[in-house]
Amino acid sequence: MFTRVVLALSALQLGLYDAASLPEHAAVVYPQLFDVRDDLGTRVLRVNDKITLNLKKSSLLPEDFVLIEDREGVPQHTYFDVEALEEDLYHDEKYFASVMVSDEDGSLKVEGVVGPNIKIRPLEEMGR
Repeated sequence: MFTRVVLALSALQLGLYDAASLPEHAAVVYPQLFDVRDDLGTRVLRVNDKITLNLKKSSLLPEDFVLIEDREGVPQHTYFDVEALEEDLYHDEKYFASVMVSDEDGSLKVEGVVGPNIKIRPLEEMGR
């Protein structure tokens, strides 16, 4: 099943170099996800005709990740399930992309960044 997402492109990404005079552009894309048969769990995300990401699982946090907050002078410890946080997190080194890829009710959901100038997120306003 296809899901609509918005791909925001800056003027620099479109090859226009006077970014101060141009607004950001947005495009609706229908990404497709393919699983690769390898030992690394690689997934291929075809965003559009120009952008295809070779996604690998990302692991950023230590297994014992804890957030310590000070609340009125009392330290509060919050422990996180790191596996759950990173379950849908992927990256592509070539495009400097970091995205969360999940399946919600049979629809592909992609959210994150592709390089310094492109954001990708679900287009919630439009239903299928």
